Amino acid sequence: MQDEFSDLYRYAAQEDRCAPRTVTAFQAQLRIAGRDTFSSHIHDVSLSGFRAMSAHRIASGSVCYLTIPDFDVMEAIVVWWKDGMCGCAFRNLLDRQTHDRIVSKYRAHRAIEQ
Repeated sequence: MQDEFSDLYRYAAQEDRCAPRTVTAFQAQLRIAGRDTFSSHIHDVSLSGFRAMSAHRIASGSVCYLTIPDFDVMEAIVVWWKDGMCGCAFRNLLDRQTHDRIVSKYRAHRAIEQ
């Protein structure tokens, strides 16, 4: 069933990538099912998923749990891992209010170099 979900998500993600991704800069706790929790830098968030750092390879299809301070734990599926970065799809899309709270709290503000 996990592989079926990954295949469906992979197809849908390629067909409809309309959920805007917001660049973020914060630490959160990430736990892969059956493994220990570790701190991870979250690079971006959308209604459908997130991109996070992970020094250890994570197999596609792995269930994971993202814990952000002041938010409920969010279940996701690892879609890909490459060069210390992983892309994860939330098991259930974030509701707009939760997404907006995360973005307003953790949006990355980058200086523009001239």
